Amino acid sequence: MKRFVGGLNATYQPLSWLTAVGQAGLDVNNLLENQLTPANVVTYINQTLIDGFRGQDRLQNMNYSLNGSATANFTISPSLKSLTAVGAQYLNEQQHFTLASGRNLVPGTGSLATAGAGAVVNEGNQTIITVGGYLREQLAWRDRLFFTAAMRADENSAFGENFSLAKYPSASLSWVASEEDFFRNLPVLGGAWLNQLRLRTSYGESGQKPGFRQADTYLSGVAVADKSSTELTAVIIGGTGNPNLRPEKSKEYEVGFDVSALDNRIGMTYTFYNKRTVDQLVARTLPPSLGVAQTQFFNLGEGLNRGHEISLNLTALDLSVAKLELLVSGTTLKNELVRLSNDPSATVPAIYFNGGLQRFQEGFPAGAFFQPKIVSTQDKNGDGLIGTAGCVADFANHLASTGPNCEVTLGDSSGTASYIGPVLPTREFSFVPTATLFNSRLRLSANINHRAGHYVYNNTEEFRCTSSAFFNCQAINDKNVDQTSYLAAVAKLAGNTSSVGYIEKGDFTKLREVSATITLPERWAAKARARSLALTIAGRNLKTWTKYKGFDPEVNASTGSFTQFDFLTQPPLRFWTTRFDLSF
Repeated sequence: MKRFVGGLNATYQPLSWLTAVGQAGLDVNNLLENQLTPANVVTYINQTLIDGFRGQDRLQNMNYSLNGSATANFTISPSLKSLTAVGAQYLNEQQHFTLASGRNLVPGTGSLATAGAGAVVNEGNQTIITVGGYLREQLAWRDRLFFTAAMRADENSAFGENFSLAKYPSASLSWVASEEDFFRNLPVLGGAWLNQLRLRTSYGESGQKPGFRQADTYLSGVAVADKSSTELTAVIIGGTGNPNLRPEKSKEYEVGFDVSALDNRIGMTYTFYNKRTVDQLVARTLPPSLGVAQTQFFNLGEGLNRGHEISLNLTALDLSVAKLELLVSGTTLKNELVRLSNDPSATVPAIYFNGGLQRFQEGFPAGAFFQPKIVSTQDKNGDGLIGTAGCVADFANHLASTGPNCEVTLGDSSGTASYIGPVLPTREFSFVPTATLFNSRLRLSANINHRAGHYVYNNTEEFRCTSSAFFNCQAINDKNVDQTSYLAAVAKLAGNTSSVGYIEKGDFTKLREVSATITLPERWAAKARARSLALTIAGRNLKTWTKYKGFDPEVNASTGSFTQFDFLTQPPLRFWTTRFDLSF
């Protein structure tokens, strides 16, 4: 992989109260992936690998950006100041890829040119252009009451042809109450121990643009054979666009406060947020009788996200030779799909995805897991085990059956399934201690993170245990395995449900990072003609505490916003870095 990031910034101040800024940026990322299995080297698995296989993928992402703004700073009166800003933005996002593969390689070679069969070539090119502008006005009264109002408008090439301009207003208000005379004279709150109290509220709107070609109907090229088996080029409908498609819009308001006390040794922030997302971009299944693409994107429904955010910054120790700071933060999230239609009186059936395991269903979290559960169990043969008789007759012969002797009763796998839980964490907690020692010569830091309240689909374990090609997991080969693992395989094979053991709780606690920064002696920096020299050693993803049975509860084989499954997915790497910082 090769990546280049460059930027140019220019500032011009023609008048004492007017400042203009221009910025240009470029981000180019080139990726080359190669796969080679030489012929007659691999003598098992499948015939494709025995005959040799070669694949090559070339991908390029290019982002161009231009930004321009002008800011006017006025003093309207000794108590009132104004800051007016106007700006414009141009963003060009491009993605290009070429994928090629072939098999039956000439022995001793490793080039696509020697592939004798199975040649596949695919190419993709996409460009999304955004042009936008904004106007912002900020008023400050006596440096204690601040009001800001802004409006942004965007035009995007991915919008439907019947939609032209997206508008996003915003406003905020904050009041430094601790600066008021009446507050300072309060007997308790106004004492010297309280340094600052700021009350704030805000409202804003933002948007998520549609994906490339989601608003366009287009054709895709294919190869077809005529009566004489001669391959001809042809086209089919690649996608059915929606000319009315518009951005998914979020409307959010917040209220909160910031407090610092005891000579700023204690700092606390609190925010309550409530965000409603309307015109959500949903791929709705089309009837096959239409003879078009399988799905079409629509702006449907309304979603809700709300919760609390709180952080506490505490200076526990502050001496000339040592300082200890503690940062504790936490968030909660309640996610709910309020409705799937823009018509409040309409009843819309749930939208299923991820093999039917997840749903968009009104009244539940977006993308929630639904599956039949075990209704009851009964040890009918008296052997002290549940699920060993009747439900699964013979794993070795890939047989699964249910009947009067089955010791597990499942919910209706073809009808109404039970709600399992959300795909997004409902609570998160972080703890970051930082110690500074030896007159700031040594700085030690750590980051501990906890997430909970969500579920993860362990498709890797389910595939190993219940796929007829494998049946090689411990749950079906070890008589001493725990009953939960065994019942998971029984429920999947006998009732086609993943709820028992493969949709697992994703709660975890991680030691995300530890780091040590040493400021080396000035004489060492002088030898490098520098003012200061620092060395930092850091480690990431060092330890995970979880009951999840897969490699890591954070992994996801999908790139979708809500689709979640762990299928042969590489967990986050544990790695160490060393960095030198020079200041001249």
